Amino acid sequence: MPAIAQEVKNIEDIAESLLNKRQQLLIKFCELAGLEPYTQSEPISVELKRFCQLLMDYSALCHFELFEGITNGEYGDEKIRQIVHQVFPKIMQVTNTAVDFNDRYAEAQQTPISKLSNDLSHLGEGLAVCFEIEDKILSMI
Repeated sequence: MPAIAQEVKNIEDIAESLLNKRQQLLIKFCELAGLEPYTQSEPISVELKRFCQLLMDYSALCHFELFEGITNGEYGDEKIRQIVHQVFPKIMQVTNTAVDFNDRYAEAQQTPISKLSNDLSHLGEGLAVCFEIEDKILSMI
């Protein structure tokens, strides 16, 4: 019985952390979007670096803790594993988009930011898909 209680606590902790990281990410996303028009400046570089760190923290928690934990049978039941298996390609696509964004902008002083607006928009669309999937999975657990 303690193993079940520990599993529930772990998934609850993961869900709470995920939702907290998501909120922080959305706030920083909106702050960054509000700095447009973008110019190569120190404030943009600092904000991009902070945003990229949050993005990577969030992506790791979502991808490795939640979805891989479900896939590996650590959380949820067979029905949830089947759903995660079906949506995992979308999750991978969003994770790859996040990693690409991070690779491009984490060191913004070395990267031209002329495409930042389009890249943020593309990333935002992917994150919205991921948030929807997460909410569905978390509500089932």
